[in-house]
Amino acid sequence: MNKKYKVRLAKSAQKSFKKMDKSDSKIIMAWISKNLVNCEDPYIHGKSLQGNLKGKRRIELEIID
Repeated sequence: MNKKYKVRLAKSAQKSFKKMDKSDSKIIMAWISKNLVNCEDPYIHGKSLQGNLKGKRRIELEIID
């Protein structure tokens, strides 16, 4: 049985989404839903952070109009 992962957005991320252009936030949330929600291995995406952020990941998305 494979483990499924959930996505939790930090309060700071939620705040950033509110300030962001609606179309950009929809694109980002669609990517998160497609690639991270209920996936079996979320670690294939992004880069591991170091220092006091160890255990967290950075994912960069480029939005092209």
